[in-house]
Amino acid sequence: MAEAVKSEKKIELTTPLLIKTAPGGVLALTITAHFVNDTYSMLTPSLLPILKGKFNLTYLQLGLLTSIPFVISASLQSFSGHMGEKHGLRKLLLVTGFIILGFGFTVFSQAPTYNLMLLAATLIGLGLSTYHPQGISILTASYPSSMRGGVLGLHGIGGSLGFLMGPFLGGVILATAGIKGFKFIWIPAVVTALLVLSFLRVEEKPVEKSYFSTFSITLLFVAFLASINTFFSRGVSSFMPSYFYAKGDSIFKSNLFTTYMLLPGLIAQPLGGAISDKLGRKRVISFGYIVASLLLLLFIRHPSIIILMLMGFFVFFTIPVRYAFIIDLVGEKAGTGVGVMLTFSLALASLAPTLIGFLIDKFGFNGAFQVAAYTGIGAGLIFLMIREGGER
Repeated sequence: MAEAVKSEKKIELTTPLLIKTAPGGVLALTITAHFVNDTYSMLTPSLLPILKGKFNLTYLQLGLLTSIPFVISASLQSFSGHMGEKHGLRKLLLVTGFIILGFGFTVFSQAPTYNLMLLAATLIGLGLSTYHPQGISILTASYPSSMRGGVLGLHGIGGSLGFLMGPFLGGVILATAGIKGFKFIWIPAVVTALLVLSFLRVEEKPVEKSYFSTFSITLLFVAFLASINTFFSRGVSSFMPSYFYAKGDSIFKSNLFTTYMLLPGLIAQPLGGAISDKLGRKRVISFGYIVASLLLLLFIRHPSIIILMLMGFFVFFTIPVRYAFIIDLVGEKAGTGVGVMLTFSLALASLAPTLIGFLIDKFGFNGAFQVAAYTGIGAGLIFLMIREGGER
């Protein structure tokens, strides 16, 4: 009996997560899952022109179909992270989220009525709310904190590829099979869920801290400042095709030039994350915000694809560092902390196009982009004043 007790003590968890899969395997799984999650998040716009004609919808109705998933996802991010931690259900929520996402998108694309599409859009938002809090907390538990930024940067490659793949995949499906082709859109989500279920081996211990114990003035302030990057990038990138088109470029070139701004994220994220492990999070975030903003001001005066790509590089440079900064701050409540930041990010991302569009109406493209640039510079300077959690 004494031996049995001794044996039990050996396997008792001393941390919230015991990852039994090799770190490289966890990284490969989460990069893949991140790619699939973010591909789905960018699929809806490709369907809108078809849905408008099929159901004779207004642009307001189309806008609701796009906004609802982000609103639902933003609202549930921190709660999703907390529930995974409180009940030790991170892996289960990760798997369930992908199944709901695949099912929701299939119903959305095949729905016979607009009201059913609204319901399906809600399911899509629910599915999108689970990946980042669970996936990032599992990934960062697999590596020492000294490698956190670099690992999150590699993880960010999946997201960058997903953002590029979403519109491309939607276009290919519509061009080859029409909207009926989307009835198989559940397959990537279900395959991802099965991969996680089969190859991610974890033991989880519930985190006893309450939901609100994670919240602090510092966390909310850092989350808000960290999200300025999303406001900056989403607001500017939303109108970059319109900017080039107004300058006289073709619609194809206008969209192609905007894609050039997104491509540097593939190398910027791992590089920014790795550098933050050496130099500290807030320095890298502040530097990235300020340089990206200065490059936007330079672009306004001297429009150039090279300047645009450099600006995109520094926009993406800080993304994994924001996650690492938050996790350094909240410790074992990583899922809830990441969820809080994503709530701010998604909220600002949904507001950014409206606000930037209003500013363009009032002051033109240059005036609106200047406001975005000065906002980024201000956030970068303020970041330097914050005490960095877990600073080395």
